[in-house]
Amino acid sequence: MFQLILLSCFAKIKQDRSISSVYHILKGKKSAQTIQDMRLYDLGSYFGIYKSLNRAEFDEEVRYLNKVGAISNPTDNFVYLTNKGKDILNSKNQLDIDILNGQAFEHIAPLFEKRFMLAIQVASHLRLNKLSFIPIVEDETAQKWIKEMMISKGFSANLFLSHLYDELLEIGESLSNYWMEIFVDRITSDKQVGQSIQQLSINYNKSNHDIHLILTAVFHYIFTKIEKDKYQYKLLAYISDGLWIDNSLTISARKTYEYVQQGYTIETIAKQRNLKANTIYDHLIEIAYVDKTIKWQTLLPDANYFKILEAIKKSNTGKLKDIKQLLPESISYFQIRLVIALNNEKMMG
Repeated sequence: MFQLILLSCFAKIKQDRSISSVYHILKGKKSAQTIQDMRLYDLGSYFGIYKSLNRAEFDEEVRYLNKVGAISNPTDNFVYLTNKGKDILNSKNQLDIDILNGQAFEHIAPLFEKRFMLAIQVASHLRLNKLSFIPIVEDETAQKWIKEMMISKGFSANLFLSHLYDELLEIGESLSNYWMEIFVDRITSDKQVGQSIQQLSINYNKSNHDIHLILTAVFHYIFTKIEKDKYQYKLLAYISDGLWIDNSLTISARKTYEYVQQGYTIETIAKQRNLKANTIYDHLIEIAYVDKTIKWQTLLPDANYFKILEAIKKSNTGKLKDIKQLLPESISYFQIRLVIALNNEKMMG
């Protein structure tokens, strides 16, 4: 699964961006460049799905894909898919990775998982009046939430577990039994200690990477079902309560956006926020991917806007450098990036 995701990412970025950009997307790096790469190359599904991935592990997988002939030329940090890599990507069932939606759920998943796992452990012990056990989650925020749940009016450990089981059973009907077995074996209750990623990897003959991503995919599918009908999945929705926030912009870009909406100039925003103008320009690109109504005319004359659009169409590679060579010297890279951001959905379509 992990290797399929890597091939999918490399296929989309082609050789426009380095493999480091893919690594940062998987990690969910909240930088303007990574956010732009994610949107420009339609990699939002994978954003932040593997926050624990370290660079050595990532590079090892890249070397393996090169060794088996699926990719080529990884030494200079830029790769392309070979015919074998394309065949692998096309022959595999991509429905599994299509479940992932990191851009929407990467900020929800970590705390939801802690609440979910701890809630089952606590409720299963309370049901049997077992009051002495070691919590599997040490996170104070999750523990506080569990305590508030237990003292809430009408809480019943038996009903909680029964209804949660029904909701998970219905969700599991749309997923593979194999995935759900892994998911269940991860859970700690009064009857079993949840297996670690390493233990699951051994028992199911899967890499640590694949186990992590399978569990992530199951949680993302749960979030998708909650979004569609929170009343049908009341307990799962309850566990996720308070975690649904607007994650479309980085915190810093959101602050810049507030200034933009008030009509401040770039120079004024930079001075007010004690930031470089280039940082504000990066924020504007990030904002343009989200808000197409941004008043870009003050930053880019209409004539230049259409010149850039034409250059993008003529460019064979889509690389900024190649587009720039087709344009007058007076047009900046920022203006090119702005037009790409404003037209991203049309280009992806």
